[in-house]
Parts: sequence; C-alpha cells; structure tokens
Amino acid sequence: ATARDRLVKYLDGDDNGTVVLMEVDPDTIGTIIGKKGANAKRLQSAHDVKIDTLTSRAKIRIYGTDAAKVAAAKAEISKSLEKVEVTSVVTIGPEQIAAASLVTAAAVA
Repeated sequence: ATARDRLVKYLDGDDNGTVVLMEVDPDTIGTIIGKKGANAKRLQSAHDVKIDTLTSRAKIRIYGTDAAKVAAAKAEISKSLEKVEVTSVVTIGPEQIAAASLVTAAAVA
C-alpha cells in the first residue's frame, strides 16, 4: 500500500477494523474524553488503543493493532453514550466570558 493509501485508511477508517471512526454528538465528546482526559486515558490503557477526537467532524477515531481491541473500545464508548442525555447547549459569547472572568477575579481578590 502506498503512503497515501495508508493515510486515507487512517483518516477514514479501514476494512480490517484497526481504525474505526465513530460519529458522535459534538456535545458528548467531553463525556468520552473525561475530566483532564481521564476516560480516554483509561480506555486507551484498558484496550491498548489510541483515541483521537475530531471535533470539527463530530467523530472519534479509535485505532490500534488489534481489531478486536478496537471493537471493544468502540463498544464501551457506545455503551457509555447510551447513558448520556444532552439537555441543553449554551453558547457563550465574548461578553459573557469577559464578565465571568471579572467575577472570578473579584471572587478571588
């Protein structure tokens, strides 16, 4: 396989199951990754895989050398997402961020 072919398989998933792309709700990516990456690190260690977030494409890439381990990690992520319910999405603009930083700074002072 050419370098281009390997790159395409890495980016888009491959037929032998060692690279899998999961479409996810962008609002659940934080749940998958966990606080300070704890969930992703645990999954990577438990299943001997690597996990990348493709936030702009609303996808998670799971890859490793063993298709069964990749499939197990995907199954665990899918199961954990069954429990997640996104109730609302709040968009915060620059004004709210500035106001929040002022409140935080005032609370500390």
